[in-house]
Amino acid sequence: MSDSLILPFSESDSLIISSDNSGGIGLKEKDLVHVPYEVVGYYSFRVAVMECLGVGGSPVSVVLNNFCGDQAWEDLTRGVRKGLNELGMENLPITGSTESNMPLLQSALGLMVIGKRANESVKKQHPLRKIALIGRPLVGEEVMEQQDWVAPVIFI
Repeated sequence: MSDSLILPFSESDSLIISSDNSGGIGLKEKDLVHVPYEVVGYYSFRVAVMECLGVGGSPVSVVLNNFCGDQAWEDLTRGVRKGLNELGMENLPITGSTESNMPLLQSALGLMVIGKRANESVKKQHPLRKIALIGRPLVGEEVMEQQDWVAPVIFI
């Protein structure tokens, strides 16, 4: 299922909102999968950005909803920046918020990629265009254990 919302805001353009969430993945004692927050940010960004690109969107911003704590922010954004660099989008702004009033027992992250697309570009797509899935649908520890099966981010 795609997590992309397509909102036409004019006759010529649409806003694209794509998202990903993770919970229980990070460095807290009660997390189910223990990985650095840079890894959490990177893979959450990959999911959301591929969904945005998959519906023809061009990313314009990344929004983080950080429930991992203040100390995780820099590592989460470092992971997002790694993904942006892979796509040649180094200058895309990152914003968001950290829950710092209530410490949680497990890590949690919500990540959105905000994009835009020209409605006309959707109409011009070739009717014989093919879509392929590359990689396996990996979850949790599988992502770290089966790196050869992680789908590459391809931007055309």
